[in-house]
Amino acid sequence: MGYKKTDIALSRGHAHNRALREIRKHFLSHFWGASRELNGFCVDTIYVKGVIQHNHIFSWRDIVKMEEQEKKDQGGKKI
Repeated sequence: MGYKKTDIALSRGHAHNRALREIRKHFLSHFWGASRELNGFCVDTIYVKGVIQHNHIFSWRDIVKMEEQEKKDQGGKKI
């Protein structure tokens, strides 16, 4: 998705709304993929990886593992 040089003249509100739409696409893509996987359906590629071509995406399983590791790390520390 490219932007034209004239796009930098957008109002702050317009730019903010663009960013919100992009974030919604990312969230819904991940939500769709996770819900299909959890319900036993096949998931070839989510929108963010297949269409937008982001390769640095964490799956929901990666996030759960990171949270479990963080809980273990915090459990061993004395505050």
